[in-house]
Amino acid sequence: REERERCWYFSQLEVLSQKLAQLPRIDMFSLQMDLIRQQLEFEVQRVRSVMEERFGTNEEMVHRTQMHVARLEQLEKELQEVRGSQETQLQVRSAERPTVCCFGVVVDL
Repeated sequence: REERERCWYFSQLEVLSQKLAQLPRIDMFSLQMDLIRQQLEFEVQRVRSVMEERFGTNEEMVHRTQMHVARLEQLEKELQEVRGSQETQLQVRSAERPTVCCFGVVVDL
């Protein structure tokens, strides 16, 4: 859920950045262009502020992501250990099963 929200905010920032980049570069000062540029820059700052309020600083987001990755790696390791233990137990049980020989036929019990 958090990842989807972050993607949405980043897409908003991308749209605003594209709009800023598409503004015509003119040699003469234009009050209208200056107001549009200021409004877009204000909107970019607002989106960044909301993102930081919602998700924390970039460093905090990176730290949280690293913690999630470390936890997933730990869970994966534990899962592999459990699977290995289960396989070992199955092999031991198979080896412990008594076999009976009746009339030349070996039967696992």
